[in-house]
Amino acid sequence: MMTREAQTQSRGLPDWLGVAAALLVSMIALWFVTHELTVVAGFGGGVLVLGAVAAAISQRSAPQAQAELALPDWSVTVAAIDGGDMGVAITDRANRLVCANPRYEEWFGAGYAPPRMPVDAASLERLSRAGRAAWRDGTGRAELLENSIGGRWRAEAQRSGRGEDFLVWRFIPILAADPLGEISGQLDGKLGRALSAAGFAAAIVDPDGIIRAASAGFSQRATGDSLAALAGKEFTSLLRQDEGDRITWTRDGRHGAPLTLYYMPVADPDAAGDPDPNTTPSLILLADAGTGIGGGGGESSAAVPHLEALLGQLPLGLAMADRDGRLLFANPAFMRAALHEGEAPPTYPTDLVLREDKGALSDAIRRFGQGPAASGDIAIRLAGQPDEPVSLSLAGVRGLGEAAVLLGLTDS
Repeated sequence: MMTREAQTQSRGLPDWLGVAAALLVSMIALWFVTHELTVVAGFGGGVLVLGAVAAAISQRSAPQAQAELALPDWSVTVAAIDGGDMGVAITDRANRLVCANPRYEEWFGAGYAPPRMPVDAASLERLSRAGRAAWRDGTGRAELLENSIGGRWRAEAQRSGRGEDFLVWRFIPILAADPLGEISGQLDGKLGRALSAAGFAAAIVDPDGIIRAASAGFSQRATGDSLAALAGKEFTSLLRQDEGDRITWTRDGRHGAPLTLYYMPVADPDAAGDPDPNTTPSLILLADAGTGIGGGGGESSAAVPHLEALLGQLPLGLAMADRDGRLLFANPAFMRAALHEGEAPPTYPTDLVLREDKGALSDAIRRFGQGPAASGDIAIRLAGQPDEPVSLSLAGVRGLGEAAVLLGLTDS
């Protein structure tokens, strides 16, 4: 394909041939008239000189070819940034809104240009800092923007344009946390299998008592079939409660092993206010009574070694006692603080104190173990240190099988 310059040259070639032919004819005519070679040569030379001068003047006066810079067509830009879940806006040096995609207009309106937008005061300050950073460094970020109706976004600004005279703003929505969906999905995966291996059956239950999701371990314990679909079933229909308020699986009958039930509302922990029990689903864990610290041994206490190994590494002295005052577990830090480092825990915590303090400690353990969950401290004198009283903390706990009182003793 011929270029524009070649086409121009090809069009100019016949013109120069015509001028040369006319000059040649004129010189021949002059020769026949004058028969003077000098006159003919002078005429031809003069014409050539005048032609060269005219060509030079023409070249100088001809307009120089300028590179044409197309004016920006913002409709093309809008079409390019349209679509998706991201709001995009372009502003100039005066912070005027040059163009924006429909998502930006839906969220913030076409009458607002970054950084002056319908968001709260803290968000406006973050936007201003992001804009200043973008003009100075090329990019800027605002990690959190919030408006009065609960919208939340993350913003990015980037300097752009041939003269870097524009900022391209991108607004990415921050989606609300969905702990219910996350936990429901994980109950069918590794989380559900891990809970089952530790002796826990797990289910998500709606406020009306209908099961939304359940782990394979829950299905196995409730129906005998780990693949049974329990979504939509009534949670209470799978359990029974006897006269002594013991909870057992319905399928096990009245002689089933008692269960301990743990309840937790499934709600965003960062949300303001307490979860509404009338609308918030619950994560319910069921374990054989005795699973946990001081579970009483046997097959139902399979998780105890793991918990004892964990608590055994803590520098805080911890021990657990049952309602009758028997010591179920004591970590090394507790025994060290009680001046019995390296020894096995005694049968009763009262074995660690002076005879005069045994009755007070026994009454305190019984009170915290059988009453409502509470905590407090008592001054005791250790058998190996009778002259210096120490403070023993007690806290009533529930849901850990036989364990009813948590004891804390700090190594001074």
